[in-house]
Amino acid sequence: MSFRLTIITGLLLGAPSWAEERVETGFIARSNTAIDMAHDRDPEDLVETWTTWTGRAKGTSDTGRWYLSVTAEHQFLVGLCAYGGDVEGAWDFRPGESGIEKRVGPVHLRGGYLIERWGKLDMLSMVDVLNPRDMRAGPLGSLDDLRVPVPMGRLQTDLGPLRAELVATPIAPGTRSSLVGTDWSLLRQGMLSDFVEEASGWRGDGFTDALFQDALGALADGLRDTEPAFRRGMSDAISQVSDSQPRIADGQLAVRLEAAAPGVDGALMGGWLVSPTPAPALDPILTTMLQEERLPGLADQGNLLSLASSPISAERPRTWMTGAEVGTTVGVLGVRAEGAWFSARPIPQQWMGSENSPVVGGGLGIDWAHGSTVFIMAETRWEHLMTPPTAPLLTSTDQVQSALSLQFSVLQSKLSLTNLALYNWSFQEFMLRPQATWRARDQVELSVGALILDGPVDAVASLQDAMTYTGGPLSYWSDNDSFTVGAAWIW
Repeated sequence: MSFRLTIITGLLLGAPSWAEERVETGFIARSNTAIDMAHDRDPEDLVETWTTWTGRAKGTSDTGRWYLSVTAEHQFLVGLCAYGGDVEGAWDFRPGESGIEKRVGPVHLRGGYLIERWGKLDMLSMVDVLNPRDMRAGPLGSLDDLRVPVPMGRLQTDLGPLRAELVATPIAPGTRSSLVGTDWSLLRQGMLSDFVEEASGWRGDGFTDALFQDALGALADGLRDTEPAFRRGMSDAISQVSDSQPRIADGQLAVRLEAAAPGVDGALMGGWLVSPTPAPALDPILTTMLQEERLPGLADQGNLLSLASSPISAERPRTWMTGAEVGTTVGVLGVRAEGAWFSARPIPQQWMGSENSPVVGGGLGIDWAHGSTVFIMAETRWEHLMTPPTAPLLTSTDQVQSALSLQFSVLQSKLSLTNLALYNWSFQEFMLRPQATWRARDQVELSVGALILDGPVDAVASLQDAMTYTGGPLSYWSDNDSFTVGAAWIW
């Protein structure tokens, strides 16, 4: 957070010298609420609201331009623990995309807290890898808000018919996610306390059973009675463990060569990157106890000392990446394609394990527009794990996904009807996200919609189920079907 504040402060102090003549400001307040219409689990969230206030400013002069964005976010959950009817609210303050741009001779410089988008595909891109994702709200978040700005510098220049750019990321934060205690967590509400309570009834060698059973029973009661803020703190602590490398060692370097010709444009890119998702490793002693459902005995006492200090470790492995993208038109259709290879990607395994595998894949997209009234876009992506995982979790050796986006605008674009559909062929699961948006005034938008998830495997129900789940990611959270309402004020 201190590094973010340093960047924002520097931009604020430098802004006046960049914007001597033309300055623009704007403000957006947006709120989205999901209401779960079915009571599938006692501890689930019944209402989930995300509200953001974003202030923007930008200025231009003859020497360049600057832009600044800051967001305040409030998350509101009702029914986080249905046993007590808890209500939780939490604030988060973060910078949006903020930076400065300037041309120095043949070189265009851009630096700050940036989003750098690679790739031609919008929903299933293989090469859009420079910014981590914000997955805390699952598919409730919009595509535009998924990318997380990071400290970044870009140098761009023209080399005859080519445009070359060098991108440096001195610090590469990981994916933002909630690991414990929400509808979109890996460990859902109540899973941890229920598991600890069950473990309090396990047996060991008979000598130390009473000691561990009493301790686990007290821990289960404490977890069940803790305030939501404590659970959030526990989730943050787990996130810090999974981001345990020194941040300054997580720098990234990437290059891109772009060329354009009449009717077609394409690019080649490559980089020395850090995985945005961690590769966790649960201590083998703890893993064995969980799988065998037994308490430690006297023979395990020596190993328990090391277990207490580091029950779980995690790292974000580095990877070489190379890819290509191309876009053209065929008649009235826009056609886009991507392909990429990664030397190492952490593949989640059962019982909170991970294995690294080279990954290769590609994607194809087609779109068609009829003026500003109708827009249809379809994309498909295939990924292959070159080292097949032994016990994969939420993934498979070959994974094929398809996405379809439909948008219709009527009444002079005041009413927009959209639907985003996603189908995972490997797990035979799908997601539907229909929405109607009414622009009541130039500054006011209102929306209603739904989120529908389904698959052949039931949603995860317990911690043991979460550790050995055989379905895909859409099935994992398929009990989160919701009715959604939203509002936005734009100034």
